[in-house]
Amino acid sequence: MSRLVFLLLVAVPATLCMKEMREYLDMWNWDAACWGESNVESFMKMEKNMIQECLATPVDGSLQSSRITMPVRKSFQPAQPLRSAFNMPSMPVYNTYPFINSMYSPYGRKKRSSDMEYIDAQELKDLWTAKVSNLTCFMKGMGVIDDQYNIQKEFLKSGVWQMHDLRAAEHLSDSVWTQKMSQSWCDCAEMAAAIPQSALDNCPISRMFGPMARTMKFLMCKKMHTEKNCAMAAAEKLQRKYHPNCLGGTGAAVLAVRDKYEEALACSMTLMHGKMEMDSTAKFVHSAIHGEL
Repeated sequence: MSRLVFLLLVAVPATLCMKEMREYLDMWNWDAACWGESNVESFMKMEKNMIQECLATPVDGSLQSSRITMPVRKSFQPAQPLRSAFNMPSMPVYNTYPFINSMYSPYGRKKRSSDMEYIDAQELKDLWTAKVSNLTCFMKGMGVIDDQYNIQKEFLKSGVWQMHDLRAAEHLSDSVWTQKMSQSWCDCAEMAAAIPQSALDNCPISRMFGPMARTMKFLMCKKMHTEKNCAMAAAEKLQRKYHPNCLGGTGAAVLAVRDKYEEALACSMTLMHGKMEMDSTAKFVHSAIHGEL
């Protein structure tokens, strides 16, 4: 019995560790395929430096109701995007690496010394305010939002690509793909700006983000479209190599695709649906009504 317990104690942590490693590698491979390894590496370094810089700044007064004490190493004025200070290519924020999170643990909140498993309401509010303030600092430093929390569409159209090494991946040098990505981001920005204020006010989580609520909606939308466009870039490479002309002579016109990336997506869908079972329609409806498409 003791041997069994010992084996379980050894095996369970090892299994969890392997699971985390697979998640990290999957995320790295996905991002590297979309943005190129050099861009991903540069962003991770820049993200670490900027987060440390923001953690050393005072809490944004417009986000808090009662000021909390935070260490101040030096003042920070995000009048100009911080990217110029680091002078390295980067990419928009849309992912988080499990292993990278450990880098920031010295700057995070320590475990409570008491036996209580919860914090009081004011402490929660103060901690949340500090987190949103750091997020605001990061987004302003990146140049994504201005001092009035407006999403900068010009940055999404052109500025963001100036921060990339466009040689890192084949599709990054293709204006068709970059314009498609930028337009998706701009659509997300317009969607976030058009959300009725009452819709944000009626959501307790949105209220906790204060003036950053629309930015959070933008980031949620941007993540979805970024993954879609990255997937289309990967599908285009696969189609070109393994399934050329899979839609036939008139397939592209029938499906009204606009470019080779949308054609690759349509090709993937034809292959996927061709392998589905007879009850594919029922599965499609079930997935659609549960928001799983």
